[in-house]
Amino acid sequence: MAERSKKILLFWDCPECGHSHVEGPTQRCPRCFWWRDRQVEFYEANDSRLLTPEEEAQYTRPDWICKVCGASNADTGQPVAELLCGSCNSWQTNSLDLGSDRPEDANVGAQVATVRGQWQEGFRVDEGATSPPPPPKKSGGLGKKIVAGAIALGIGGTGFGAWQLFSPDIIDAEITQRTWTVNVEIQEQRPVSGSGWNLPSGAYNVNRREKQRTTRKVQTGTTTENVKVSYQAQTGTKEQCRTTSDGNGVGTRTCRDVPVYTTKYRTETKTIPVYRNEPVYDTWYTYTEDKWGTQTTVSNNGVGDSPRTAPAFTLDNQPYPERSRPPQEICYITGQFEQDNQVSQEQWSLPCAQYDRLKLGETVTLERQGDKVKLADDTADK
Repeated sequence: MAERSKKILLFWDCPECGHSHVEGPTQRCPRCFWWRDRQVEFYEANDSRLLTPEEEAQYTRPDWICKVCGASNADTGQPVAELLCGSCNSWQTNSLDLGSDRPEDANVGAQVATVRGQWQEGFRVDEGATSPPPPPKKSGGLGKKIVAGAIALGIGGTGFGAWQLFSPDIIDAEITQRTWTVNVEIQEQRPVSGSGWNLPSGAYNVNRREKQRTTRKVQTGTTTENVKVSYQAQTGTKEQCRTTSDGNGVGTRTCRDVPVYTTKYRTETKTIPVYRNEPVYDTWYTYTEDKWGTQTTVSNNGVGDSPRTAPAFTLDNQPYPERSRPPQEICYITGQFEQDNQVSQEQWSLPCAQYDRLKLGETVTLERQGDKVKLADDTADK
């Protein structure tokens, strides 16, 4: 699409005193007389207008930037030797070793702020249009802090509750009894029936048969079906414009027509495959295998510091092979302590290494969790 360009008037706001809507080519703020420099950002407004032919002829060159103070000055076509800054009255070539090069031009080609208002045919601004309302102010940090604080409080509260729920009780208890048990598990190897798609190693009395394991889809042909298909159809054009700064308070507004598309639908005939489910067979095994399982547990009990010896037992291997597992020691203490202004007594299990360090009548600090305890100051068994 062919592009169309026109020159329009831009505006700027004074950063020194805040005076707004100063016509672009104006070099100085009408309120505080601050001299416009290259940092000023031009923008379009509702009353941005097309330049007259005389104005277009006047504003053909970007402003030049003073080498000394950085102020913008209108370029009237003078040679560099005759350039005098209107802000600081400095010649651009002098004894201050400014050189004989021409000063830099103001920024050219920078895109200006989006137009505020609607452009009509011939690039004219609708005089009745109003600027859109300013964007809503971002919510202050206080609100965010309050929400964040509430969330943190909720998380903190949850964490505290969890800590209370899972943390152990700390109690001071007098040891009134010490007992221990040594358990030995006796296992026997029994024949066990099993079945499955895989045959374990060592299985016997094996039977095999074919059995459906799953299904698979097999194409048997095709059929046709009418389906609704979407597509993009051009329904017209719209004008798309952008404005860039000429570096002197006016801008070049370039527009072109771009296509507008709409989603439409049509019916198409589609070929669709037809499938049937076909069974898939595999080998199913039934078998017998020998597995170890618990037959019984024998125990030996004792008190105090008596040797913790395993119970005596005999493996008779009848009617099945038998074996014993390693002995398991379990130590218990009974403690008396005060709770809710009453004297209570409970039995707990604890690591035998800690049990061996305790004596009857001794008062110790314990961490209690359920029916288990450990010494509160112990680090060796953590």
